[in-house]
Amino acid sequence: MLAKQRIFPATSVLDPANSAQSFFGLKFDRARGARLGLHIGAMWKPSAAWTFGATFSPKTKLDAKDGKAELNMTAAGLGVVPYRNARIEGFALAREVALGAAWQATTSTLLALKVAHLDWSDALRNAQ
Repeated sequence: MLAKQRIFPATSVLDPANSAQSFFGLKFDRARGARLGLHIGAMWKPSAAWTFGATFSPKTKLDAKDGKAELNMTAAGLGVVPYRNARIEGFALAREVALGAAWQATTSTLLALKVAHLDWSDALRNAQ
């Protein structure tokens, strides 16, 4: 995985009276990470017209390191501040459970439905 993230990199706003209102844009590049993940599923075809399926993916951690970051602190008089060896820790892909059904109405018409639950509740917990 090669991580790349841009959060309004050209933006720099400083509010000296209320620092919580300040915002400094971020550019994050070239961080690397690798992780094995699991995705399991099952499919059942009770007839030529109907197909049912289910899948499950557990939460998969995606830490990344050795990246470059730039924080736009122009409004504070510091310009764009570079960081080497930037990293992201505590990020993960969400746990997913999905169910699906498909009906082959005619040889040229397929109607399909998928319902998925993505559990993001702890995927970004303690992200740094």
